[in-house]
Formats: sequence, C-alpha cells, structure tokens
Amino acid sequence: MQIHPSDLLLKEAFQERNGSRKVIEHVDSCSWCRQRLKTLVGHHLNGKPPDYGPILDRTFRSLQRWQAEYARERAEAPRLFSSLLGMPPQRRELVVCNHPRFQTWGLLEILLSESCEQIFIDAARSEELANLGLKLAESLDRAHYGAERVEDLRARTWAFIGNSRRAQANFKGAEQAFTRSRAHLLAGTGDVLERASVLRLKRSLYTYQGRFEDALRLSQKLLILFEEAGDTHGIANSLVGIYLVYQTKGEASQGVPFLRQAIPMIDRSLDPRALLCAWNNLIDALSIDKHSLLEAQALLARARPLYRRFPQPSFQGRLKWMEARIACGAGRFSEARELLGAAREELLAAKLTGDASRAYDEIQELPAK
Repeated sequence: MQIHPSDLLLKEAFQERNGSRKVIEHVDSCSWCRQRLKTLVGHHLNGKPPDYGPILDRTFRSLQRWQAEYARERAEAPRLFSSLLGMPPQRRELVVCNHPRFQTWGLLEILLSESCEQIFIDAARSEELANLGLKLAESLDRAHYGAERVEDLRARTWAFIGNSRRAQANFKGAEQAFTRSRAHLLAGTGDVLERASVLRLKRSLYTYQGRFEDALRLSQKLLILFEEAGDTHGIANSLVGIYLVYQTKGEASQGVPFLRQAIPMIDRSLDPRALLCAWNNLIDALSIDKHSLLEAQALLARARPLYRRFPQPSFQGRLKWMEARIACGAGRFSEARELLGAAREELLAAKLTGDASRAYDEIQELPAK
C-alpha cells in the first residue's frame, strides 16, 4: 500500500522553502497527490477560479530543486561521514557545530542510521553517534530546511539517545531523553511516522522498566499510527513489540500469536535483521515449551543462514542462547551450560549487560547433571 502525505504536509510542500524531502519525492512521482495539491492550491486562493498552470509550475520547480539538493546531500554524506570519523572525538563536535559543509540533513541521516546499527553492537558507541547527531541537528539552518522539520529531527535524535541509554540500563537518562524528544516533537510537523518512530523506541524503554501496561498502550497507539500511514513494516514491528512486552512480563505464550502474525509481514530482502530478530523471539518462546521443542529446533535450522549474515556478538550470543535452550529441553544439560556460558561472553562483549545477566541466571537454574 502506498503512503500518501496528509494535507498539512502537502501544504508544506507547496511552500517555497519548508517542504519535507519525503513529501517532495512522493509528490514528484504520485499523480493522485499532484491532483490533491491542485485542490489545496484552489482553497489557498479562497475559491477564486484558479489558473493552476503558473502556480504549479513554480511549485514543482521548487520541488525539483529540493529533490536535486537532497540527492546531492545524500551523495556527499558518506564522504563527510568518513571524514568526520577520521577526526579525533573532540574535534568532531567542533566541526559539526561550526563547519557549514558538514551541517546537512544527509549527514545527519547517516549518523542516526549508524547509531541505530551500533545499538546491536556497542550501545555506548550508539549513544556517542546520536549525541554527535544532536549537535548537528541543533546546528541545521532552520530557514533552509524548515523550522518544524528541524524540530522533528531533534525529536528523532533525542529518541535515539534515549534508546541507547535504555540499552545500557541507564533508565533515568533514557527518560530524560524521551522527555526532550517529546518537547521537540510537539513543536514539529505532526508527521505520523515521526511520532511513531519516537513512540516505538519509548515502548522499548517501558518494556525494560517493567511498565507493561504502558508499553501495551503505546503498542496499540503504534498499530493505529502505522495502519493510518499504510506502513506494513511498522505494523509488523508493533506486533513484535507486543510479543516482547508479554515475553518480558513472563507471559511469552500470550504474545506468540502476535509474533506469528508479524513474521509473514516482514520483507526479508528489505530488513533481514528484523526477520532474524522475530525468528529469534519465536524460537525463544517455543524453546521453553517441551511440546514445541521440535518446532523450535526446525526454525533454528531455518534461521542459521541468516544468523551467519550477522557475525556481531549480540546476534551470535543470542544464537548460542537458543542452542542452549534446545539442548536443555532435550536433557543435554552439560552442553546447555557450556553454550550459555559462551552466550554470556558474547553478550558481555556486545555490552548487553541485562541479557548477559539473564543468561547467567539460566546457568544457575540448570540441573547439576
């Protein structure tokens, strides 16, 4: 299903300097939204018989200029990112705060994308990159990009900081970050997907804090937002999130139906990591039920090629953890103990101290033989 921007965002695209890149790219390729824009232009002219030609020509010339500029920023961003990481840490902040060539939307996108990647590898590194992204977001030209869009970016960046702190079990710091994120979000465009991206990360915090009812409430909000936007991937993510709430609550069996509903909606070619995480969660749930042990073992065999694509300690630790669960269910306790020990080491290497602690607890619960 195609996602169409709201009238508010479409009106922003009509303005000379405040259109968002997503809307620009969409309107340029969507005939239906171009027709809607004609209607909005008509309302803008207070019902006078409009001559659409000159107005739309000017509007789409502006859209094309923005599209070309964003394409240029995207093309240049990897080189800027590489240059930035080659600098001493203290200099990076000075550069993004003071050098106009580095103050681009495209570079900020890469910083946040890399921060997201690092959450599975090194949560402290993830926070470092998100903090650098925040300095960049605060330095963006509000007149050039649009004040409300910059507020959206600041909201998103604070949410990434909150998520990085959550992964490091710094829950107080995470709450502070999400409070800052909400303030910027309220000053932003009101874009549905921007709101959803913040709420999704905040739900993870509530889950880790044991605030299960709050997490489930946010999950329902997310489902509504993603359904409104026609975002299938977002719907799948929300369903997986509901499972994770029940799993953390100690009621994984209640969450399994949501997980089974989500997995077919995840596009393996688009987001293989999301599929692997969902499979891992299902194996986890099945492995603690002796009646589902064979299904868990079969699913693990199916998932092994995908695990090999992610050699990071966080994923390999979880693989060993699931292998240990299956070995334990089959009564191979010595093997399970060895695998859990290896899983714990991998998780510690990934600085996932909470998961490492839970793996250690499972070692202690194993029978002596």
